[in-house]
Amino acid sequence: MPTSKKLSNILWEELSINYREFFTDLASKVVIEHGQVYPDYKYEPKKRCRKGTIVICDPQKKERSLTSVKKMFPNEQMGTVFKM
Repeated sequence: MPTSKKLSNILWEELSINYREFFTDLASKVVIEHGQVYPDYKYEPKKRCRKGTIVICDPQKKERSLTSVKKMFPNEQMGTVFKM
């Protein structure tokens, strides 16, 4: 666990109940407000690229394509430059 998370957990546990309730209520209000401002929002994380894959962007076509390094350089060995 990262040090910052450990520290934040320690500090949270040391807070008095009044402060914990305040921040818990504040977080609930922010969730409700976010739902009102962005009613159609749905969390959709982007898929990560697989190792050995390069994202190619063509500015003229304004599109991206995933191309395998092995397809682009079939006779080349995988070097550190191409690893993701």
